Amino acid sequence: MPTTIYKTYGVKLKDGDDSSRSFWAVASTEEADRDGDVILAGGWELENFRKNPVVLFAHKYDSPPIAKVLETRIGQGRLMFRLQFASRSEYPFADTIYKLYRGGYLRSFSVGFIPKDWEELRGNSEGRLFRQQELVEISAVPIPTNPKALAEARKSGLINLRELKSLRSHSDSASAKKTEQTTMDRLDSILKEIEEICTRPLISPDEVAAIVEKSLENSICRLNSQ
Repeated sequence: MPTTIYKTYGVKLKDGDDSSRSFWAVASTEEADRDGDVILAGGWELENFRKNPVVLFAHKYDSPPIAKVLETRIGQGRLMFRLQFASRSEYPFADTIYKLYRGGYLRSFSVGFIPKDWEELRGNSEGRLFRQQELVEISAVPIPTNPKALAEARKSGLINLRELKSLRSHSDSASAKKTEQTTMDRLDSILKEIEEICTRPLISPDEVAAIVEKSLENSICRLNSQ
């Protein structure tokens, strides 16, 4: 398994500082995710990441980072980090993403890591237990894969009830992966719209949020009609 794996978790903002555009968030926990995988917090290797502590958007390696990680902590079964977003003058898109987090429209982050030591879980679970893994990058993402993070996204208004039901109803079916990929393709299209919108002058965070919500609803309608 010598490849980069992505795992997503919902967050609750802590100790936010609007003057420095930073806050603490959870990057990873030891709870099983939708794939049944468990990542041990004590197994995180952070040395290389700290040399290039970037926060990307949706794991887009060919785009500029939207933030940098100032601190990392491991404790109580969690990997925590404090990030600082680029200012509007530095990167307008990063400024919009920061405001969407502060407004509760975005509520999750995803870790990209290279597994070093793992084993298949036995019994009722079909997942893997990752004992040692190297953190490559952290990304801001719109749709989390962790079940509890999905609930947080629903509460925050990031996804609507129809989309949540659709994800859950297909999660145990043979077409689950195809459905989720289609959803991500739709979201990728939405994100391109956001990037274009952010280049327009005099657009407020509320306007961006309204456009995102409308785009999500239209995408889910198209998805359900397929």
